[in-house]
Amino acid sequence: MANDLYTEMGRFSWITFPDATSVEHLKKLKQETDETINSPDDISEYADCLLTLFGAAYRQGFTYGELMNATRKKLEIVKKRKWKKMSDGTYQHIKQ
Repeated sequence: MANDLYTEMGRFSWITFPDATSVEHLKKLKQETDETINSPDDISEYADCLLTLFGAAYRQGFTYGELMNATRKKLEIVKKRKWKKMSDGTYQHIKQ
């Protein structure tokens, strides 16, 4: 089901934005992220971010399975890191 959504969004992206590159999708993701920051209670803004990210990954040629496998691997890496809170409230991992 999630794979179907990923493929549907990817195909939509190719048809609707035929000249857009993955980098241009990522630039759009920055805009969508700002909108989400300004409306953190609006779940549709989170969906916009996810759909834009899916469009970028699909455009780059990654399959849903590859993206999810990379996400699982990265989660295992970040779980082992030590983190510190930054002055802006975000967290950054401590390089060892």
